[in-house]
Amino acid sequence: MEDLVQGNGFGALIVFTFIAVTILLVMIANMRTHLRSVPETAEILAQQFALAHNEALVHQAAIAESEQALKALDRDLAQAQAFLDERRQRLADVRNRVPSEIHVLDQIIQQTHQPWLIPVWLEGATEQDGDWVHGRRYLVYGEDEENASRRIEVRFPPREGYRAATPEPFKLV
Repeated sequence: MEDLVQGNGFGALIVFTFIAVTILLVMIANMRTHLRSVPETAEILAQQFALAHNEALVHQAAIAESEQALKALDRDLAQAQAFLDERRQRLADVRNRVPSEIHVLDQIIQQTHQPWLIPVWLEGATEQDGDWVHGRRYLVYGEDEENASRRIEVRFPPREGYRAATPEPFKLV
C-alpha cells in the first residue's frame, strides 16, 4: 500500500509541476509580448514628450512677447496719464488765472435757474478783436446744461463763427 500512496503522491507532484511549468511558460510568453511592445511605447511617449516640450517652448515665447507688450503698454499709459494730468493742470491754471473777467449774459433769471460758466471763442479773431482772441467766459443762468447751451447759442450763433465750450456749473468761492 505504501507503494500506491507513494505513486499517487509522485503522480500528483508531476501534475502540479506540469501545471506550474505551464503557468510559468504562459507568464513568460505574456512577458515577452509585453516587453516587445515597450520600445514602441517608449518611442510614442518620447514623441509625445517632444511635442509637449515644443508646445511649452512656443507658449513660453508667446508669454514673454505678451509680457513685453504689456510693459510697453504700461509705459505708454503712464506717459499718456502724465500728459493728461499736465493738460488738466494747465487747464485748471488757465481757468483760475487772476484777474478773471467773466461777462454776465443778460437773461431773465427764474428761481429754478442756476449759474453756468461757458467759455466762448470767435474763430478767426485777431488782435483787433481784443479779448476774443483768447475767448471770453460768460455766466449764464439756466435750468440745466442743455438750457444754458441754448441760451448762449442764441446770443453767439455758431454760423457767425462763435464756438462755445460745454457749460460747467458755477459756484462762488
